[in-house]
Amino acid sequence: MSDFVIKNGVLTEYTGNGGAVAIPDSVTSIGVCAFNGCTSLTSVQIPNSVTSIGECGFSDCTSLTSVQIPDSVTLIGVCAFDGCTSLTSVQIPDSVTSIRGYTFHGCTSLTSVQMCANVHIFENTFEKCNNLKKIILTAPRTGEIKMRNVMRIINQFPETVEIILKLEPPKPKIRKKIYTFSPLTKSEIQKLSR
Repeated sequence: MSDFVIKNGVLTEYTGNGGAVAIPDSVTSIGVCAFNGCTSLTSVQIPNSVTSIGECGFSDCTSLTSVQIPDSVTLIGVCAFDGCTSLTSVQIPDSVTSIRGYTFHGCTSLTSVQMCANVHIFENTFEKCNNLKKIILTAPRTGEIKMRNVMRIINQFPETVEIILKLEPPKPKIRKKIYTFSPLTKSEIQKLSR
């Protein structure tokens, strides 16, 4: 625990040597600039006790390749992963309702993102993510997809980015029934919204 400065549940500063880091369960929020500029950080595991990732929380962690964001997180702050040039993919749980501006700005190795189809993302959230190839939009737990929001997300990315709407099957009451749904591509989504 000596690698972490924690005040009232907020991780305000990381003082360790980097590498693979597991944040303690006593943390409820990752504070502003808590890991900022920690160039030796390679991966981070965030516990289910954390509900928010603060502004610039992991910005400029240039060796960070993976991060596990739990379902408990509802807010990801401005520039939270800005300049994480080694981050290759990210899975954002549907508990996150909004992703602030510049959150993944300059993540030049980022190739794929999975997030809820109903999440509100700001136009510059993925700015300068030049290698982004695939966005997977998942159905929310409620099952209701807001097509207007899906179209807004689609329109923020160039044609070179493959966008897939992945419909999760409903949970059957009788386990013998099997439901299968094929993911929808960007062009199929656009046809549905007309």
